[in-house]
Amino acid sequence: MRATGLVAAHLGIALTYWFAWRPRVLGEAAPRLLPLGDSTATQLLSAVANWPEKLAWLFVPLHSSTSDVIRVVDSPGDAGFLLGLGLVAATAIAGVLCLRGGRPVAALGIAWIWIAYLPTAGLLPMLHANGERYWFLSAFGMALLIADLASAFARRAGRVPATVVALALLAFLSERTLARLPTWESNLGLFEYEIARDPAYREGWFLVAVEQHERGRLREADLALSTLLADGPEFAGTASYWNPLSVSELACTLHFALHEYNEILELERELERRHPTVLRAAPLKTCIGQAHIALGNTTTALATFEAVERELGPDTPPGLYLKIARAHLLLGQTKASRAWVARARASAGPNHAIRAEIMQFEKSLAPRPGAPTNRP
Repeated sequence: MRATGLVAAHLGIALTYWFAWRPRVLGEAAPRLLPLGDSTATQLLSAVANWPEKLAWLFVPLHSSTSDVIRVVDSPGDAGFLLGLGLVAATAIAGVLCLRGGRPVAALGIAWIWIAYLPTAGLLPMLHANGERYWFLSAFGMALLIADLASAFARRAGRVPATVVALALLAFLSERTLARLPTWESNLGLFEYEIARDPAYREGWFLVAVEQHERGRLREADLALSTLLADGPEFAGTASYWNPLSVSELACTLHFALHEYNEILELERELERRHPTVLRAAPLKTCIGQAHIALGNTTTALATFEAVERELGPDTPPGLYLKIARAHLLLGQTKASRAWVARARASAGPNHAIRAEIMQFEKSLAPRPGAPTNRP
């Protein structure tokens, strides 16, 4: 009965944390997430169908992964979902049998596994629907279960065989560390390995692109992002996290660096169809404006830059003031250009790089012999 009380107490704490304490503490800081497939039923079906594989990993971690990919399930007749229900029923029965058989520690271990996992079990929408790290607290329950079974084995087989088995188990679990360390020598190596093993890992493709971009490998970075944005067959039937804003900003930056200005405008049209809210972001709008400048659409670019400046207000970076000044100059509006350059200079502060850029631009504003000096 004491073990039953502990189980009930842990379950009550978990439910109180998830449904009462967490929302109260985080408030609006907790992102409002939609369920998988925009359906609560799909969210629940997918979560349960994911449990058997992850519980198996807890006891037999043959490989490790940072991937958060989850298979989307929308039918209660799915084999994975039925197996997940069977797993829950089997562990519940095992816990009851352990209690009745005088093994309260093993029963507590079984309950602990599920109670610790409950807040991250996917029953509610989460940013990352899946992850090995979600089972880490459950490892304490596994340890209780194994320790209780090991003590029973030691009483029957003797201490020496039990010690050998315990050491073998520790060596098996240590193998994960030995196997994982070489893979994580660099972020690029890690995430290239991950997407090769799990091509549906969306955030993995983005992180590979980020690492390639930082190394100056623009074509390789663009290829990784293009794979993600294409949403090809390797992603079918799965869900995983990716940030459309971060991906779009990096895609625009890469296209601009590769002088692919029309591709930036195509990206803008695609975002208007699929992620219109992303286009509100100031850095992305500024990048799109630069593409318009490069394509000769100066009036459109100027309107874009000035809209961003109005939105940012006093937080406008001096570089944006300078872009507006350049656009005015391209349109022959020298007086307006000087006014924006003055604003850029006033907000540049001790930034030597932007000050040097401003000084270089001011040379183009100097009146030339024979040229009109008071253009509107």
